[in-house]
Amino acid sequence: KAFQEWLINNAFTYEIMIPASMDSEIYSLMQQDLRMYFPQYSFGLEKRETTCLVIKQISDSNLLKSNGGEKVVNYAYGTFTLKNQKIPVLVGYLNVLAMQNSPHPVVDGTGITEPVDLDLEANLSDINDLNRALKSYGLVIEKDQRIIDVLVVKDK
Repeated sequence: KAFQEWLINNAFTYEIMIPASMDSEIYSLMQQDLRMYFPQYSFGLEKRETTCLVIKQISDSNLLKSNGGEKVVNYAYGTFTLKNQKIPVLVGYLNVLAMQNSPHPVVDGTGITEPVDLDLEANLSDINDLNRALKSYGLVIEKDQRIIDVLVVKDK
């Protein structure tokens, strides 16, 4: 509720629609729009060392190996299912929804590049409960220092 109230005076919605032939230009176009709509600010990515919640592999990745088939992402309170998807899909969900109030970003430190299947039954906002569910897939989330790209907005 507090987040919803904060959004009223502090958030903007941005959407950009471009032809598929221009996909490689989307970030450049978005940056141009930001400079045009907010000329009083400068925007940029900077590499910074920060405390992150890192998803790490602690045992055999065969526990996650996808059976293939249709790509599926399902989530509801207390459950999260991935079928034939990559770990960054889980990372994105945790960052945007389940752990949006965390002061630490979630990052993928598994090194797993192929699609996975997993079914989690846990409160995904609670690190201890999430770790309990991840353990059966040979994964854990731990705090660790990482150098990551951070969006920096500055007054001009």
